[in-house]
Amino acid sequence: MVSVMSRLSFILFLCFLAFSSTTARVASVRGRNLGVGLVSTDAPVIEDVSTDAPVEEEEPEEVDEQEDQEPEEDEVGSIAAVGTSDPDLSILVELITIAGLGPVLESPGPFTVFAPTNDAFAEVIADLDNLDALETDVIIEVLSYHVVGGTIMSSDITDGMTLDTVQGESIEFHITDAGVFVNEEAISAVDISASNGVVHKIDGVMFPQSVLDPTEAPAEEDDEEAAPAEETGSIAAVGTSDPELSILVELVTLAGLGPVLESPGPFTVFAPTNDAFAEVIVDLDSLEILDTDVVIALLSYHVVPGIYMSTDISDGLILGTVQGETIEFHVNDDGVFVNEETISAVDITASNGVVHKIDGVMFPQAILAPTEAPTEGAEEEEAAPAEEVGSIAAVGASDPDLSILVELVTLANLGAVLESPGPFTVFAPTNDAFAEVIVDVESLEILDTNVIIALLSYHVVPGIYMSTDISDGLILGTVQGETIEFHVTDDGVTVNEETISAVDITASNGVVHKIDGVMFPQAILAPTEAPTGAPEDTTAD
Repeated sequence: MVSVMSRLSFILFLCFLAFSSTTARVASVRGRNLGVGLVSTDAPVIEDVSTDAPVEEEEPEEVDEQEDQEPEEDEVGSIAAVGTSDPDLSILVELITIAGLGPVLESPGPFTVFAPTNDAFAEVIADLDNLDALETDVIIEVLSYHVVGGTIMSSDITDGMTLDTVQGESIEFHITDAGVFVNEEAISAVDISASNGVVHKIDGVMFPQSVLDPTEAPAEEDDEEAAPAEETGSIAAVGTSDPELSILVELVTLAGLGPVLESPGPFTVFAPTNDAFAEVIVDLDSLEILDTDVVIALLSYHVVPGIYMSTDISDGLILGTVQGETIEFHVNDDGVFVNEETISAVDITASNGVVHKIDGVMFPQAILAPTEAPTEGAEEEEAAPAEEVGSIAAVGASDPDLSILVELVTLANLGAVLESPGPFTVFAPTNDAFAEVIVDVESLEILDTNVIIALLSYHVVPGIYMSTDISDGLILGTVQGETIEFHVTDDGVTVNEETISAVDITASNGVVHKIDGVMFPQAILAPTEAPTGAPEDTTAD
């Protein structure tokens, strides 16, 4: 998993500028430019931060020791600005500049940065006057290992806690009488707030395994092989390039799921081989006659949000699938199995996840024993209206307040997914919510399809979660692969700080809750992969 995530974090940082410049043409934005034709609602704050002078004159008395560096207390600068204003972090700032990471730390985030001080860098860098001689790839790996997605305050840190970094590996915390430590480095200053996260200073530099013990050993002849490895295609491309997965690829195309497997994810796909499909499909030459809903349910049952390498699989492991049901793994002397099907080839890496081949096709209960079982007598008459409850897609189409969402679903070709058995829970932004972040709601077709897919799938959770199932602090994994968090207060129920305004709108394949804001995954705010196309490849080089 380290090698995949290392590449993703490498691409994230090197290609952020390319992504922003390319996707900015999608639509003009006001306020904060997210690089996707969408805007944040806190644009005025961003405008004020970029214009220091007026604020500097309004609040001169709040300045303590750094009148020129921090003229405003209320308008907290970005993480990049925090570093620039602190003389004790000047080496970190210089390394960020050399690696071209400044725009990332100016982006919305939020991020938590564990910032090594100048003294910390002085212990591990021989010549501080020649930082530009350092290898850029190594700088990116090391710096991104000090960044965590989200805002983690000092009060959130507990003994033994581990966090995943942007680089892909994890860091571990310990609390003793001597203080608080991350990877055994002392945290010396905490909770330095920024507009896009928080900074904690640390007294040492942390090194990820990808630097200490790189899996791609730097042999001279291997350098040329490294470039193609970084150009790994998407999961969809992996399938297309493998003749043994041609039936799977044809089914994905028939079900309209190609764009999903091109989206950022990440996903883990358990891919049945041609021989596996030949055992369960009578006529392989007439796949188009298969029921699309069944194909979607079947294929999505083979997809798990997140990245699970073969080394992550243990006996008895249970994972939730995009389809909504779970799959179970067993490890014994005969091999590794998922739902009793043999995993025959593992760790086929892709830019948006990983593929494992399996020697059989797995069937979810939604296909084997559909929930709308026919009942007898009077119950049959009652069942008919229940079965007439529309799908999630139909619920959206019937609600005028969700018309923008429906149009985006159509543009992203996700309608078939939301017609499939599921079940799913959808947190549906209202028209007003989309109007706050999309500049021109009359020209949705100019938005980037991959961005729409990532955005919408971040609002979908496998399984059914009614309002009564939501508790304060609940965290759920989305179909997009990242998580969303809920809070319950006297003011109401929120998800990622967006108010849930209408709940428990039932559908035949799940439930819909309306929300008053649009949620953005990190894959959009800080993309981990370069957008496709020649201009971006040139920029990355």
